Amino acid sequence: MGGVAAYLLIGLTWAFGYKLLMQERPDAIYFQSSFAFAGTPTGLATIPTGEPSRLIYFSFATLTSVSYGDAYPYIGCTVLAMAEALIGQLYPRS
Repeated sequence: MGGVAAYLLIGLTWAFGYKLLMQERPDAIYFQSSFAFAGTPTGLATIPTGEPSRLIYFSFATLTSVSYGDAYPYIGCTVLAMAEALIGQLYPRS
């Protein structure tokens, strides 16, 4: 049970780190909107956001290496996202 709690704590810690990064660089992570906007090539607009629920979602999608393509790291965040994904892969599971 302690391993699960530690894993969840790792994900939340990364989400907090992304929140700090988004305060400095609001365009560090892009989330695709489900709303269609006129004038965009695909009908979908990308919205940079620092909303905590989205950052937690992005953190756990990265930590577990389960990404659905609706959120991706951009400027200044790719190295952090790769580090989190590596930690998620190397985390000892018992």
